[in-house]
Amino acid sequence: MSASSRCDNDEDTIAAVSTPRGAGGIGIIRISGSKSLDILRSLMQRLPDPVQNSHVYVSWARHPLTREKLDRVICFFMQAPATYTGEDCAEIQGHGGIVNMQRLLDAVCAAGARAAGPGEFTKRACLNGRMDLLAAEATAGFIEARSQRAARLAVQHLSGSTLRYINAIIDSIVETSAAIEAHIDFPEDGLEPLETEKWLQVLTESIETLKSLSRSYDAGHRLMSGARVVLAGLPNAGKSTLFNALAGHDRALVDPEPGTTRDFIEAQDERDGLLITWVDTAGVRSSAPGVEAEGIRRTIKEIEKADLTLLVVDGVNDTEDDLVNIALKLCESRLIICVNKKDLAGWDTRCAASAWPDAEHFAVSAATGEGIDAVVGEISQQLVPEEADSDLMLFTSRQKRFTQAACAALERAVQRLKEGSFIELAASDLYEARDSLGALSGRLLHEKVLDEIFSRFCIGK
Repeated sequence: MSASSRCDNDEDTIAAVSTPRGAGGIGIIRISGSKSLDILRSLMQRLPDPVQNSHVYVSWARHPLTREKLDRVICFFMQAPATYTGEDCAEIQGHGGIVNMQRLLDAVCAAGARAAGPGEFTKRACLNGRMDLLAAEATAGFIEARSQRAARLAVQHLSGSTLRYINAIIDSIVETSAAIEAHIDFPEDGLEPLETEKWLQVLTESIETLKSLSRSYDAGHRLMSGARVVLAGLPNAGKSTLFNALAGHDRALVDPEPGTTRDFIEAQDERDGLLITWVDTAGVRSSAPGVEAEGIRRTIKEIEKADLTLLVVDGVNDTEDDLVNIALKLCESRLIICVNKKDLAGWDTRCAASAWPDAEHFAVSAATGEGIDAVVGEISQQLVPEEADSDLMLFTSRQKRFTQAACAALERAVQRLKEGSFIELAASDLYEARDSLGALSGRLLHEKVLDEIFSRFCIGK
């Protein structure tokens, strides 16, 4: 059987600890497969006959071979197909703890189950038609969500809002493909210009939707994984003071002597529903001795991989020549410019404005906190714009890859239809687009795609 229908491991029953590793009040063993009820019966000291579906029982769990008492547990059985995986399932809830959970899992495996692989429960749910791939990825995203907005994005995918858009596009492609193939099969009927215009309109609308989806990836990925914001600038610009203010505690050492920071320092904080990793770095200048030079090299490396660079300018002491020099080093970076030390006499923005005439500048005082809220608001807007919070948002590279592939295939089909030639190739392009979207949503399941998705899941999910 191919991966495109349902799971065929009817005799292969899996089990895993589904609660986090470590001490806890409760630990849960999940079981899925045709032997689930038999395994439950072989472990439990006392179960009625018949066992009622989804009815909770309390019993001593014993090892199926030695009959050693293991734990007093709560257990229940759930009959297919109305279960998470679409198979017969069971759960055993015992006292938490690494040793106790391992003893119970060993007993379950001795009774006929095998240890599940990463994400195997959810993989079976997909293969058995209980869940689409977008919802499966959202399940992992929900577990790993590191902010409120990330959790909301996962809920959108779990509820099927993105899937509905994808399925609507697939249906329109299938309908257009059928019309084009009918013309290929019966060319004597001729091709009406109005009919071509209808096809072009449908496909163009689909392309615009897919482009919007593709553009949403950067914001969606940042919501799920967090963003990295690097504080850079000349020595003694007040980067570490601003870093501490953003982090909410004194994470970096602050000293009047220039060059205090020799390596980068990180701190995480959730702002406006987005998890941000703030990175304080060594001051950048044209020449520096020894270890400071290595610190500058690391600063440049951090800037290159940052989502955003917060350039801190000393509004009192930095000169235009110094700022022009650092501007050349940061010319490829995405910048927000903070002119710091507004609380001191002699502060102005003229040097910063001259070095970056087209950039927006924020007047701040890291020492007093003035202007910092405005900077954080701008950071959030640039990394995840408010309009990005919608039903149409991707957050994995796999989703983006298949969306772009489908869009490219549709654009080729549109171009062929406009030229009025090679209509057979246009039909082939539409098939390619449909298959890419099918792989995205789960209408078409490929083993390689499944392995890519579920290899990142935790055991027990």
